[in-house]
Amino acid sequence: AASLYTFTVAYRPVAPHFAGDVPQILAVVQWDEGPRFSTEIVNADPADVHVGMRLRPVFFDYPEDGVTMLRYEPA
Repeated sequence: AASLYTFTVAYRPVAPHFAGDVPQILAVVQWDEGPRFSTEIVNADPADVHVGMRLRPVFFDYPEDGVTMLRYEPA
């Protein structure tokens, strides 16, 4: 599990590939074990997001690109 360390809400896509995904909640998540890393919060209303909230991992598959992305959603 993890908690939200910091975040920002992007109202313009950070890349053309994400044009349909705005607003995006860009975040730094801290695992319970200590490491922090950049990610995106999904399945959440930006108004409900706050530092310290508990998060759980969720995986998104992009078969057209051959990629699986790790993201987080509210726990």
